[in-house]
Amino acid sequence: MRFFGIAILSGMLCLFYPQVVRAAEIRVVDNSIFVKTDAYEVQFIDGVITQLSNKLTQEVYTLPLGGGNRPTGISGRSGLLTKNGESFWTDRATVKKIKKIAPLKAEIVCEHGQNEIRLFIAVDESTNDLLIEQEGTSDATGVYGIQWGCGNLNTKNLDLILPAQGGQVIDAASPTTSGSFDYPEHWEAQLAIIQAERGGFYVRGTDETFQFKALHYEKDIESFALNFETQNQAPFNALTSAKSVTWRLNTYAGDWRVPARQYRDWMEQTFNPRKLTEVPAWVSEIGLVVIYHGQEIALLEHLAAQIDPTRTLLYLTQWRKDDYDTNYPDYTASEGFGDFLDAARQHGFRVMLHTNFPGVAPYHPRYAQLQKYQFRDRWSGNPIGWFWDRIEEPGRHAFINPASSEFRKILVHQLTDVSQEYQVDAFHLDVSLIAKNDANGLIEGLNSAQGNVQLHTDLTEAMPQVVFGGEGLHEVTFCRESFAQRLIYSLDIKPHPISTFLFSPYTLRYGHLGLPNPDIGPKLYQQYLHLYENWGVLPTLRLWSVEQLAEDQHGTQQLLSLARAWQKFGFKPDFETDFGTGTLFQYIGKGGEVATLQKTDGRVTFVLPENRIGYERVFGVTQVETERSLPHWHAYNQTTLLGLNPKKPYFLSDAPRDFSKAHINALPEGVSLTASRVTENAALFRLERTNTSHEIDVLSQFHLVRTGIVLNGEELPRQRGATFQLVETSISGIHKTAIDAHPPYQGISGNAFGEWTLSLPDSPKVHLEFAIGLRDGSAGSDGVTFIITVQGEEIFHQHYNEQQWEHFSLDLTSYRNQQIRLRLTTTPGPNGNGAWDWAVWGNPKIVSQPTDSRAEVGFFLPNEPVKSFPDTVKHQGDGLYSLETELPAQIRFFFNTPQQVGDAYNLRDAQCVAGLQYDGVFRLGSVWDSGQRTALTANGVSKETISAHPPPNGQTVLQFLLSLPHAQALTFSFSMGLPDRSCSLDGLFFKVFLNGEMRYEHFAFNTPGWVNAEISLSEFAGETVLLELVTDSIESATCDWAHWADLFITAKENL
Repeated sequence: MRFFGIAILSGMLCLFYPQVVRAAEIRVVDNSIFVKTDAYEVQFIDGVITQLSNKLTQEVYTLPLGGGNRPTGISGRSGLLTKNGESFWTDRATVKKIKKIAPLKAEIVCEHGQNEIRLFIAVDESTNDLLIEQEGTSDATGVYGIQWGCGNLNTKNLDLILPAQGGQVIDAASPTTSGSFDYPEHWEAQLAIIQAERGGFYVRGTDETFQFKALHYEKDIESFALNFETQNQAPFNALTSAKSVTWRLNTYAGDWRVPARQYRDWMEQTFNPRKLTEVPAWVSEIGLVVIYHGQEIALLEHLAAQIDPTRTLLYLTQWRKDDYDTNYPDYTASEGFGDFLDAARQHGFRVMLHTNFPGVAPYHPRYAQLQKYQFRDRWSGNPIGWFWDRIEEPGRHAFINPASSEFRKILVHQLTDVSQEYQVDAFHLDVSLIAKNDANGLIEGLNSAQGNVQLHTDLTEAMPQVVFGGEGLHEVTFCRESFAQRLIYSLDIKPHPISTFLFSPYTLRYGHLGLPNPDIGPKLYQQYLHLYENWGVLPTLRLWSVEQLAEDQHGTQQLLSLARAWQKFGFKPDFETDFGTGTLFQYIGKGGEVATLQKTDGRVTFVLPENRIGYERVFGVTQVETERSLPHWHAYNQTTLLGLNPKKPYFLSDAPRDFSKAHINALPEGVSLTASRVTENAALFRLERTNTSHEIDVLSQFHLVRTGIVLNGEELPRQRGATFQLVETSISGIHKTAIDAHPPYQGISGNAFGEWTLSLPDSPKVHLEFAIGLRDGSAGSDGVTFIITVQGEEIFHQHYNEQQWEHFSLDLTSYRNQQIRLRLTTTPGPNGNGAWDWAVWGNPKIVSQPTDSRAEVGFFLPNEPVKSFPDTVKHQGDGLYSLETELPAQIRFFFNTPQQVGDAYNLRDAQCVAGLQYDGVFRLGSVWDSGQRTALTANGVSKETISAHPPPNGQTVLQFLLSLPHAQALTFSFSMGLPDRSCSLDGLFFKVFLNGEMRYEHFAFNTPGWVNAEISLSEFAGETVLLELVTDSIESATCDWAHWADLFITAKENL
């Protein structure tokens, strides 16, 4: 991130606003338009910017032009966009007219048949802005928009900074090669900033009507392009023309805050938002948001004892008589809600109630009245809602367009009644970000974004003392939302504080409902935190029960400690001073105290005033010397935490290390403890070497790819429909991460390629593993030719025409210890027909044999094990053990006397140890009563069960140490059940492990009822085994109500 210090001196407004133009010139030469001012020089070719330089900083932002005045990098595209895919592009059209129509205004007219686009280019004499406007007509219907492009930009020298999906920067290291953001839901403000070393340029819209727009980008390691789209109001079917908003481009000197401040000032003057200084004073004092899914009064006392309740916002999700997300818009409170609210007020808590901004359940009496206003998809016209395709889902509800005054009156009336009866402080408006291009068209003269603004206005006018929070945040919602959840769209983006800069004077940000409790979902919590650290999000804690506030809940206690500091100092984002090198984000307290998030190699540290540590996270290392500890970690000695995975982050804790428990106490650098489980039954450790990679994931190196097409033997930038981008795709039901590699097809026939420069390890064996296929729906293709070259030499050539995966392995051993050029190419085949050529490369990776596969490992075991695996473990005395082993290795120690298994033995009646595992880290405990003996009726069949609901991003583990009988045949049979109400978001896995190795796996996704299975235990007859029943939530744990039943071990023909 480029973030420069800028001296803030009286009168230096030139730092923040472009200089007034003193000399400007527009010239027309052939099919080019040249614009020159004191601030920039720009060249348009065929209506696309291909050359751009900043005269304020003497920087050039584009690559040189090639022969024939063609861009040498990826070009932007200008065109008229049609729903049927036959869009009209200026680079495929004839320039009918290009001329100056005023001293500082030019026009270019392109036509193709009966299609015509006019592009107007001008300089605003008062601001120095370059103005770009378009209008176009088509002889076909279905025109949905119009766009202009800016391309040939130099990837290596520029960062694209966008207020998109929370705020992000797209640079040379970004893994994606293309992306799109719809305004306003995803592209949160009409602004794009392109930052270079000493300055940059920016593009902004000044549309005050919330017309729908989009920003698109394409990039590779050398170049990138931006395209700015203005959309028509849906429905599109009858439309034959489009007209753009006015886009403004200018350059600046300094960092990204220069154009961001200018845009924020424009937003404030245009939209008149409520500042935080204009709402009740308690809002700005909030230093902790607690998302609470209950009404347990006892929790209030325990929480109030640990933080300042007057500076804590309780966000209640289940306060209504109806279940969460059901029966909207009924906002009748539950029977005990009044008592809970009174108790919360007595402690001084502020309370925010969960509501739904557009939601109406299809079984609610109001739905028939409002159905005609339900959002419809702009392309298909299909109705839109939550779980709308799941007819039996109780939480299914329609999204109603707030442009309907009829709907607005109903919601305002409902919430006003609640406000008057309970005197609530705040309402959370779920899905308040909704502002879609509705295929219903305008409703009462308003589009949905304008309706969104009006509903916010109606609510604040009806309840002036109530403040509102929302889901997501953008230019439409920030005016009247004092709080806003920061929604996570992707965990893989590089976050940037641009959106926080734009909206922080008006809105406080808090964690989304998807943010897990740090002790229930530690991996996902840190993934959220990685983004939230850059966005200035308030400390947010998610709670279900008072037990989660106990001292042994290390993640929760650490978060509460940070919240206490936040409440004490009143931290707010500090954008008026230089963040400095290594600072992710900076806060300033009400007394001028400074807190910073500092990032160094392998660490992020939240440094509080007086150099206190709010928290510390480590990553990218296998060992760290520290006096601090890792909760539930089983590899450490007096000075060092051992066995970390360099690909994962870890929270350090002030809790002392427990040297009395079983743990690894000696481990070489570069070896990771990838899984461990220590219980009263056993200790299990899985080790592998991770510092010397024996696998190169080519997809993880996607930011290094150079892409393009080959046309008549000449390499050109990617264009004409050619793709080379990361996708998640399924072919014939088999899912893979892959590369979408469609050859060019729009008026030409050529090859699409991506090329990496990679260093291969010096390994005895090196192979390239990959799959090829055509995506589902490509039956119209005549096949695609897949080609791989190394150092320019072809090593793979296959013409393929199947909608299924085919796997290959190529020997690269002859290239070991070399830097290679690896190129993947797709061609339309011998007929040159690129139609339907939806080619994909599946999960390419380079696999090599590790050169160093042995390690010396030391252990401390408080009790002598009953049995060790492998049996070559050496006892050194005083509880110390050692082992020299090949890697990867799995080491097991059994401690307890096993339970004896008899005939027809039911594990439901046996003793088990229940625990939770997150990313290989195990701890004792349970969630949602997992491990409890209970019963379940599913599909009319009742069984006695053990409940096994997993945590989000983790597993529930039920562990049994068993002594099996001697028998010729032993089987373990079992049933897996899900209740009749199935609303899982991503399904779950049932797994059975024996001695740490998986022996059975079943995936279940909203399939209520019972599934029966069995596995053989015959090979373990007469032995002691560690049997574990595991349920894995994958990611979301919503509705993963898993049950195990009929857990029988059966012996036949006893010996």
